[in-house]
Amino acid sequence: MKKIITLAFALTMGITSFQSCTSTMGTAGSSTMGSITNILTSIMSLFGNIPGLSGMMGSITPATNLSTLLTNPAAVATFQNLLASKFQIPASKVSSAYSSMRTVQDVANFVSKNGNPTILNSLK
Repeated sequence: MKKIITLAFALTMGITSFQSCTSTMGTAGSSTMGSITNILTSIMSLFGNIPGLSGMMGSITPATNLSTLLTNPAAVATFQNLLASKFQIPASKVSSAYSSMRTVQDVANFVSKNGNPTILNSLK
């Protein structure tokens, strides 16, 4: 009898834990995905603050390669500083992750994971 009660208790706790994890993960995922468009829009607006890029604003898409936009070290540094400031991400974190970012979409993914939640929620 004790074994049946223990098994029932273990199953109940396992199911409850699984459901709460699924619920939490689903909420976080949909929240991030729901605001990714707003994050992209905000990132794209940063390019307008970099000298020489204001004329390209209409042609920037999520698939745009950063290397075609930021063609010199000064432009890269300016973009990194703007990104760190706008989304309140430590500059060292932006700088170290930048080499793995290829497209504007990669930047948006990075921001969605590392940006200040208050800033990200204000974009909605």
